[in-house]
Amino acid sequence: MKKFAALFLVLVMLLITTSGAFAEVNGYFKTNVGLTTLPLTQEKTTLTYAGYDSWLSNYSYKDGQPIWNLFEQQTGVHIDFQVYSSGELETALSVRLASGMNLPDITQLPPSWTNTGVMKYAQEGTIIDLTDLIDKYAPNIKALMKEDPYFAAQLVAPDGKIYSVMDVMYPINTVVPVSVIIRRDWLKKLNLKVPTNYDELTQVLEAFATQDPNGNGKKDEIPLIINDVDAVGILGTGSGLPFTAQNDNRYYFDENGKCTFLFATDEIKDALGYMNQLYQKGLLYKELTNDTSVVESLIAQDLVGCYPGQPVDWIARADSLTKDSGGDWIMIAPPADSEGHVAISKRFPTGMYYGISADCKNPELAMKWIDYIGYSQEANLIKDYGIEGQTFTYDANGEPQFTDYIMHNPDGYSPHDAMRTVGGAPSILVFDTPNEFLKKFAGSTVGECMKALEPLMVEANPLILPTPEESATYNEVWSDMDVYYKEMFAKFISGAESLDNFGTYVDTLKSIGLDKIIQIKEAQRARYNEFMAKNS
Repeated sequence: MKKFAALFLVLVMLLITTSGAFAEVNGYFKTNVGLTTLPLTQEKTTLTYAGYDSWLSNYSYKDGQPIWNLFEQQTGVHIDFQVYSSGELETALSVRLASGMNLPDITQLPPSWTNTGVMKYAQEGTIIDLTDLIDKYAPNIKALMKEDPYFAAQLVAPDGKIYSVMDVMYPINTVVPVSVIIRRDWLKKLNLKVPTNYDELTQVLEAFATQDPNGNGKKDEIPLIINDVDAVGILGTGSGLPFTAQNDNRYYFDENGKCTFLFATDEIKDALGYMNQLYQKGLLYKELTNDTSVVESLIAQDLVGCYPGQPVDWIARADSLTKDSGGDWIMIAPPADSEGHVAISKRFPTGMYYGISADCKNPELAMKWIDYIGYSQEANLIKDYGIEGQTFTYDANGEPQFTDYIMHNPDGYSPHDAMRTVGGAPSILVFDTPNEFLKKFAGSTVGECMKALEPLMVEANPLILPTPEESATYNEVWSDMDVYYKEMFAKFISGAESLDNFGTYVDTLKSIGLDKIIQIKEAQRARYNEFMAKNS
């Protein structure tokens, strides 16, 4: 306890004396340095929080991690973490919020990785209007809204009010490609080049399947494995998709704002046909939906040669899982089309959304805590760098530098995962900033891949809050559409359904309500364009 108290005093003094330098260290914030007065309360107070637990499964926020212990000392606020694993959050939290009973003070808002639940819970009265609370008690959010219209455009509801806050992920998205990860050591062993199109990828996967790259004398290699059928959107660049189609970039907008659902196009049909060929040849793992733990287990058994869709810090994780066999993983570009075109859409600009519940007895303090932990430069530097002496030290110029505990973790964790052992790189109120992120991967294979793929990156669609009517329509239609297209993708890939029936699939999407979804997306894009024109 004394150690963390001493660290708190050091950090406070550093913030007071060198706050101007932090703008250079952080690489994103401009004007909101030192806006928070600490502690937030003179009397220690407990607030409850419900959401995702740490992304590192054997480290839980419930156990009192060092960074969050430090935040408690700084703020005077003890957080009762009521957290869930990624596999259980969606159902557990949705049921809890729907009951309207025993609500946490601060809550993530399902469904995950989308803003479509915000207006639903606002209309139901589950979460409260934050507009006045932000104006009075959230100086960091106010500063960010003023200096970054893109941030404000995705925070403000169509009625001009604010009902939630959000993860901020877009500052680093230029260097976080979601693409294809492959074993470079297997390529070298079999004298193969990095594949650049469908034909070359097929040849590589066939070699992985038949030439025993893991060297155990068995044909047990899994040339390609996917987490779920949405991986078609990543490999679909090879059939002519304008960019990798992920998340809200499953929608394409032309220069006139007309929207197309890419998962209902001839290009995605051709991509499904390619995936079906791989499946029939035994080059694609027979299970088309795989939990992360399943993929990790198969990688650790030295069986997997290639998989799409994971962020770049997975290279280090995969290297660690296969270190005994000399595993050397790299991220490569997705397949190019017949004209050599390939582009990678940036990942979603925001992540989870957060609200203050109607049961919260002290919404003012909850707002202050959210503002400081989520949006202050000071707190984000702590989330980025962690604990002095363990995860970082200061160099001769007074700038923080990661220690070997982060850069060369003794337990083999990637830099991101090493930070998670002390509570950094969190799943809570994420605010990713470029300098610290890039520093973790400087001089590594991950850094090399990020730099190589950066020229291929294109902007992601902004995530604009719906009106209550749009929210109701979207939630009603999309739930059925989401289930249907995934079921059909699985059938098309496995061959259970002939691609001759792709037209019927598109017609069914329309009967479910695809045109309504398109209208909502076009209306949201129009509001975004209008907002940016007025505020940029």
